[in-house]
Amino acid sequence: MTTMKNLNIKEEAHKLIDKLPENSTWDDLMYQIYVRQTVEARLMHRKASNVISVQEVRKKFGLPIPIYKLFNFLSLTND
Repeated sequence: MTTMKNLNIKEEAHKLIDKLPENSTWDDLMYQIYVRQTVEARLMHRKASNVISVQEVRKKFGLPIPIYKLFNFLSLTND
């Protein structure tokens, strides 16, 4: 996902508006903008804070693999 800082804000706003259904409200548009900003902010925070995966933490601290991970068909999460 490209950050809004890298693209023209007007172009990005037009793209958001074009994706909305014809019967959309101002609230629908504001919600889409909010979601977009929130996702971008979290992605930038994640990159800046060097978040590591659960698998990396388990490996680093020598933690065992959860029993359900031994049986792939039971695994419902990505941790």
